[in-house]
Amino acid sequence: MENQNKTKAQLEKEIVELRQIIAGLEKSEGERTRAEEELRLSKERLALALENSSIGMWEYDVHSGTVYYDPRCDLMLGFTPAEVSADFAAWMSLIHEEDRDRVTAKITEHLEGKSEGYTEEYRMQAASGEWRWLVSSGKVVERDSNGIPVRMIGARRDVTERKRTEEALQESENRYRMVAELASDFIFKIAVDEDGKMKTVLTTQEFHRIAGCVLEDLKTTGWWTEVVHPDERQAVLEFFQSMIASREPNEMEHRIVTKKGEARWLHLSAKPQWDEKNQRVAAIVGAAKDVTERKQTEVRIKELNAELGRHVAEIEAANKELENFAHTLSHELKTPLMGIEGFSQLLKERYSKFLDSKGQEYVGILCKNAQHMKELIDDLLSFFKLGRKDMEYSLVDMGKVAQEAYEQTRTAYPDRSIRMEMKEIPPAYGDQVMLWHVFSNLLENAIKFSKSQPVALIEVGGRAEAEAATYYVKDNGIGFPMEEADRIFQTFERLHSSEEFQGMGIGLAIVRRIVQRHGGKAWAEGKPDAGSVFHFSIANKGTG
Repeated sequence: MENQNKTKAQLEKEIVELRQIIAGLEKSEGERTRAEEELRLSKERLALALENSSIGMWEYDVHSGTVYYDPRCDLMLGFTPAEVSADFAAWMSLIHEEDRDRVTAKITEHLEGKSEGYTEEYRMQAASGEWRWLVSSGKVVERDSNGIPVRMIGARRDVTERKRTEEALQESENRYRMVAELASDFIFKIAVDEDGKMKTVLTTQEFHRIAGCVLEDLKTTGWWTEVVHPDERQAVLEFFQSMIASREPNEMEHRIVTKKGEARWLHLSAKPQWDEKNQRVAAIVGAAKDVTERKQTEVRIKELNAELGRHVAEIEAANKELENFAHTLSHELKTPLMGIEGFSQLLKERYSKFLDSKGQEYVGILCKNAQHMKELIDDLLSFFKLGRKDMEYSLVDMGKVAQEAYEQTRTAYPDRSIRMEMKEIPPAYGDQVMLWHVFSNLLENAIKFSKSQPVALIEVGGRAEAEAATYYVKDNGIGFPMEEADRIFQTFERLHSSEEFQGMGIGLAIVRRIVQRHGGKAWAEGKPDAGSVFHFSIANKGTG
């Protein structure tokens, strides 16, 4: 009996536990049903939100290259489902060519795992042919075991209206910025009645500051009668009348006379304004700027140019007179000099036997000095002509010019042992004939002042630099003290007597003059009994 009661109690307990389990299952099923209902409602709310927000969803199968767009993606571009291609490349081809590379780069960067996702704005061509602005976001949601992207999802939204608003705001901002930049201008408005009569109805404070008058001073007719300079009133009146007739904008400059009696220059920019029916010009609106300082500067520049022209004419006349004088002097000096030289030579040849040693010495000195004087006159004329000669600019092969100058100079010293080494020499922009004279004079000096050496060693080279090309002629001659480096370029300056070394002391002066005309400079380095180096530069662009 006791066992029967125990079994009955256990059974009742198990029944209670079973009922609790069943109640728990019923509760769990109810919660699942509620969850499913909430999920359904959430999906409906999401769909409704997407539809109201014009957001379209898309899914991209990376392996196959196909893409699925929901209907909203198609509708925002005006396509029907039948017109939509599932090919991802076809959709990409619709992106504006100025945006396509940028969008492609963003997607590629994300597919390679270099970003968490991407969001990009771009233009896409709609079915109508117009360009619509879209903003698209995407993210890879599935990768294979090797990390290769398999599936990407995203959303797209049409932001064309927002972009148009932004562009309109930008345009408005640009207009306001322009107004701010023109703050020194003043705005005006002139009303035009049906009979063509004009009256100033608006001016800004800047005009009052410039002219010293207020709007009430101008209302009777127009400003051209009150403030415009008397000599220009008719021209200003005709300016406005022509604008009414042509209905086209126009500009002009004129003077005004301020309340203080000061003349000021204004630059006007004006355009006609139509009436409400677009039948006639009802007003002229525009802006004016005080340009007095600019006009004064222009006048001053004209005066300076005129003054410069007078000075140039005077200099040209003086140079012409100097040139005529030089040629006349040369002729006047050479004529008697030729007689002296000729008779001296006859005296030496025919009557030398009648002269003692002292007389023969005097005749020799006379002949030598006559020849020296002739060479001096020729060098002076050469120096003068080089300063007056017109520059004929071209790209000059300086290596070739130096070689030709050396070969010609070398022939004057057939008994000398001379060796020249030509280094790299860049070309120069200049007058080829003049530059030949530069090398000729420098090489002549190099050979002449190295006559004490068994072998005259000469080196010519150069280098190109940003502003100029620099050249040099180096020798192993007698050199010179550095304190004389500038004096040797002066006319007729010599460090040695003509008995030691022939020459007039004008060659280096010619070199410096030619180089200066090429926008460069000439200088020298030397040391007694250790040779010298003569440098010169030629500007990369001729200065004439």
